[in-house]
This record gives sequence, structure tokens and C-alpha cells, in this order.
Amino acid sequence: MRLALVLGLGALALGPLASLGPLAPEVPAVELRRPGGSLHAGVLPLATSPLASWPGQAFELASGSPRRLDFELAALTGGALAEDAAVVLCLSSSSQPEGPFVERERLRARPTAAGWLSFKTNAAHPGPYFRAHRAREGDFAMAPRLRARLRPGTWGGWGNQARPVTRHVGELPLEAGLPAAVVVPALELGAPAIGGPPASLTLRSASAPQGPDLAQVSLPADLSLESTWLWFPIPDLAGALGEHADTTSSLAYRLDLPPGTVLVGRGGQLHPSTLVGQPEPTPGFGFLRGEARHDDRDLLVRVWSDRPEGLGAKLQDRGGAQVLLGALLALLASASVLLGLRRACAGADLRPPSEPDGDPDGDPAPGLPG
Repeated sequence: MRLALVLGLGALALGPLASLGPLAPEVPAVELRRPGGSLHAGVLPLATSPLASWPGQAFELASGSPRRLDFELAALTGGALAEDAAVVLCLSSSSQPEGPFVERERLRARPTAAGWLSFKTNAAHPGPYFRAHRAREGDFAMAPRLRARLRPGTWGGWGNQARPVTRHVGELPLEAGLPAAVVVPALELGAPAIGGPPASLTLRSASAPQGPDLAQVSLPADLSLESTWLWFPIPDLAGALGEHADTTSSLAYRLDLPPGTVLVGRGGQLHPSTLVGQPEPTPGFGFLRGEARHDDRDLLVRVWSDRPEGLGAKLQDRGGAQVLLGALLALLASASVLLGLRRACAGADLRPPSEPDGDPDGDPAPGLPG
């Protein structure tokens, strides 16, 4: 009985406390993490932001509207940290994965160090497809982290030597397979002359470097990056190589770059990295450069929804989970107290009556009538 009463009183005391504290940490509705175990995780590549052109991210929310968006920054790359320095993020949405997208809100956040930069929304917006990218009025340059949906092939690393380059030739080993992307480390990409060719990568057979082009990829003419990696997505090489696709061990490459481009290498050589495999297209998701969406890469981003998925998440979002736990503990307390009282009453009913004064054999006490 005493144990039941103690349990009941303890549960009554814990019920209100449980309703005040969270059951579990909140989880984002969308989370694009660094791929574990890959050499380029968090390093390859860094997409930086000149003031007028910031890369963005497209994403989909199964329900609700973004409440908070976090982007992971690898480095801050420009300007002094003035008190009013801020990044302005443009949030747009659409009912279709490819749009048209309508701008809904502009969000501001002040970066103070590398790491996660959070943007909070002020209103709910229709979806389910959203795009977030740097707005032109932003006054701070930064380097958000970018992850590949491909596997690392040949890892060239960053290097410790830098020099201006306008043309470079070399050879790509193919031990890990045909490249789906070639990534070149650079400190700066020069701006092409008006009407001049943009930065380009040309691939040919290593056994016939003067032969026909197997692939030629150009970067956007208006792309102006600082302290970054130059990302060249490669079209299907298997078709271009034909019957030699399985026996080709290396490819010759040529880089043609605008004046002012500074590449990074080591040992007097450039060491591009390759990524292999084919990304699985995910409608509504992808890295943004202007209006173009790329299916082979994503920014590292976390998105919190104002309407989480699942019963448990909905209870958590509305505070219902804490109230439910408090109610359960209160019910347990009530049941324990009632059980204790019932046992107490039952014990009183079953106790034998006390013997009357007098002869234990039942004779009446002296002085009382027979």
C-alpha cells in the first residue's frame, strides 16, 4: 500500500515537469549532410560567392513551409566583419519542380565565422518546391560547402603552389572508372574578354592526343569565382569511346582559361580530381547556379518545416507529446492512489472484530445480565 501511494505521488509530481521539457531533439525536414567516408567531404569543392552571384539550393518539402534554413560555410572570403554586414537570401517557391518560381521572402543573416549560418522565415509560403539563393543586395562574400552525389575517383587534393595559367595540358588516370566530373583547384578564375571563350576543358584519347575531341565542357561565361574549385561535368564518355571504353586507362586533357586565372598545384604540376558514377536525379533537389539546377551536387543545407511529418513529429511540434506524457503520468498517479486506497479499505473490512471484555469462552462479563 505504501509503495503504491509513493509511486502515485511521485508520478503526480513528475507529470507537470514532463509536460514542460522536450521529449527528443527536433530534427530537420531536409538535411543534406557531408557524405561520410569520401575524400572530398567538406572540402571538394568550395563554391564561393562573389557579391552578385551566389550559388543556391533547390529542395522539396513534403508538407508545410520552411521555418528555418541553415547553410554550412567552409570559409568567409571577403570584406571586414562590419556590424551591419549581412547575407540576404532570396526564397522562392512553386507547385512544380521546374517552376515557374515566385519570390516569396528575403531573409537576412549576419555571418560571424565558418559553420552553419541560419536564416529564419517570417511567414508561411506555398510549396512544395522551394529555391533559396543569394540576393544581389547582399554585401558579404562567403564559401558555402558543396557535396557531390558522385563517388570520388582520383583525388588530386588542393596543393601548395599557385600560378597564373591560361592553357594547361595533362593526363587523367582512369583506375576508378570514366569520370563524370573533373574538378580543378583554383585561387581565382579570370573573366573572359567580351565575346571571348569562357573556361573550358577538352578530353581526348591519351593514345591520340591530337585526335578528335571526346568531350568539351565550358563553364558559364558569367561565372566569377574566388578561392574555389572549378567543376567541369563530363557527358557520357562510354558512348564516345565505343568499344574502347573498357580498355582505356587514361585520357589527355586540355584546359583553356581566361587571363587572370590562378590554379593551385604541387610539385610544379596540376593535379585535377575526378568523380565517377552517375547521380540519381531527384526532382526538386539540386545545386543552383543562377536559374540552372544541377543534379550531380548539392549545397550542405538543413531545412526546418513548420509542419513536421508523422504523428510523433506533429505532437512534438504542437507541444502535444509533452502534454500526452504528462497526462499518462497523471493517469498512472491516479490509478496508483486509487489502488492504494482500495487496498487500505479492503484491509479494514477483512480485519477480525476485537474480542469483548470478559471470559474468552463467551461467558458474559461479571455484573452484566445473562
